[in-house]
Amino acid sequence: MPLKGYLDAGVFKLFLNDPGLLGNLADIRYPDIMLNKAFEYKGMLTESYVAGQLAATGIPLHYWRDEKNNEVGFLIQTDDCVIPVECKSGTNKVSASLKRYQEKFRPPWVIRLMGNNFGFVNNVKTIPLYAAFAVAELTRPSLELPDLTGQRW
Repeated sequence: MPLKGYLDAGVFKLFLNDPGLLGNLADIRYPDIMLNKAFEYKGMLTESYVAGQLAATGIPLHYWRDEKNNEVGFLIQTDDCVIPVECKSGTNKVSASLKRYQEKFRPPWVIRLMGNNFGFVNNVKTIPLYAAFAVAELTRPSLELPDLTGQRW
């Protein structure tokens, strides 16, 4: 930390703000997306969608890649740590890259955005893709509410 201290200006990712336009530009057919088919660009569309959701909630876009091309799609800096965020286009939970990141950096917990329901198992917070906007709330410092007992309204 801070993540900005580790930026490499020569290595970056570009995202198109609209996954629909991205699909159109890549000539991806609508049935390929909707019929739960396996196709090569599903991950690209998913990552583009998540990037747009994170950026819209004010989260800077950072990612991690090591010398063996293990890659975690997004990193979010909190007050006391960096949380990796992995995007999966389906419901398969296996991610060698996320496992490698966890072994190397030992984050207190990780976020996995995918087609499954909400969950928290083995320090992995699973969030459905449709709720990607909620990542911002999970990674912001928690606000302590003032003690209002005995106060007159």
